[in-house]
Amino acid sequence: MKDFLVFVDGSTLDEAHLACAEALAVRFHAHIDAVVAIELPPLSIAAVDPVAGVMMPFDDEARDAALKVSAGIQSSVEQRLKETPCAHAVSRVVEAREMLGHEFAAAARIHDLFITSLPSKSAENRAIKSSFDAVLTDGCCAILGLPLDGSCNPAFERVTIAWNGSKEASRAVAAAMPLIVQAREVVVLLVDQPLRRAGEDVRPGDDIVNHLNRHGVKATLSRVTSADLSISQAILTEVGRTKTQLLVIGAQAEGGLLQWLQGSIARETFAASQIPLLIAH
Repeated sequence: MKDFLVFVDGSTLDEAHLACAEALAVRFHAHIDAVVAIELPPLSIAAVDPVAGVMMPFDDEARDAALKVSAGIQSSVEQRLKETPCAHAVSRVVEAREMLGHEFAAAARIHDLFITSLPSKSAENRAIKSSFDAVLTDGCCAILGLPLDGSCNPAFERVTIAWNGSKEASRAVAAAMPLIVQAREVVVLLVDQPLRRAGEDVRPGDDIVNHLNRHGVKATLSRVTSADLSISQAILTEVGRTKTQLLVIGAQAEGGLLQWLQGSIARETFAASQIPLLIAH
C-alpha cells in the first residue's frame, strides 16, 4: 500500500478520514492524496431552456461560491497535513454529484485504497454516496469505509475476513493482505457454509486458511450458523465477540450502490457496523 486517496468535504467526518490515512501512510511509508469534494447545487427548473429544451450551464454565482468554499477547505486540509511526515497532496473537485463520482473513480484507478465513510441510506452525505458508489463499481481499488461515528483504530490488530469463496471476497483479501499480514489475530469467518463431506479431508474454508498460511498468516477458521439471525447479523455478532477492528468483505455491485444496498447482507452490515470495513468488488 503506497497510495491513499482520501475523501474530504469540510464535514465533521474529515478528521477521521485524515487521521486514519495518516496513521496508515506512516506505517507503510505511503503517499496521501486528499481530495476536497464540493457538490454543485442541482439545476433548477429555471435553468432549463424552455425553447431549446436543453440544460443550461450552472449558475456562475453558485459555482463561484462553491469554488470559494472548496478553496477554504483545501487550505484547512493543507494546514492539517503540514506537520505530517508523509508525502501528501491536496486537490479539489467542484462538480455535479454524478461528475464527482466519475472524478473519484478515475483517481481511484491509480491508488491502492480509497478512505472514506460508509454511506448511509439517509439523505445526508450525498457526495460520499456518489463517490463510494463510483469507486466501488468502476474505481478498481479497495475501499476502507469508516463508521459514521468516526471511530477507527488503524492498528487493525484483529482482522476478520468474511469468506464465501466469491471473487469479490478474494479481491478483498488480496487488497487487504498488507494489513492482514501485520495483524496479531486473523479470523476467517464462514456463515452457513456446508460441512466437510464424509470421506474428504478438506473443509470449506481450509483453502483460504492455507493461502494465508503461505503469506505467513496464522489464521483461525471460524464456522458458524446464522440460526435465527440474518447473515449480516451473524457476521457482526461474531465481529463483536472477537473484538475485531477491521472486517474484510467482498461486495457484489454490478448494478451500483442502490442495487447493492437492496441486498440484506450489505445493507445491514453497512447500517450496523461499528468498525471499519475493507471492501472490494
